[in-house]
Amino acid sequence: HAAFTAQALADKPYVTKSILEMIANHEEIGEGAGFPNKKRISTLSLSSQILNLCNSFDRYCSFKNIPPLEASKSFFGDKIGLFDLEHIKALGAVLK
Repeated sequence: HAAFTAQALADKPYVTKSILEMIANHEEIGEGAGFPNKKRISTLSLSSQILNLCNSFDRYCSFKNIPPLEASKSFFGDKIGLFDLEHIKALGAVLK
């Protein structure tokens, strides 16, 4: 769905190249563990890295059907190494 959505929005004058890249890469996580291209998260823009962390956290909460604050500890334990540690800490601080 990521590539399809980016392609569908590519000709819109209000969608910039960086937004298209964020859309196309929003499922990429870790160092080759994501979808669709198994990119290294460290090679993505800072905006993409933050979006991907938030997207992954939102999915985690939704699939487990638990509130964000309750999900944070198990999510961070499960996902450590897939995202920048400083970004995980920042998300944790926001949730508190």
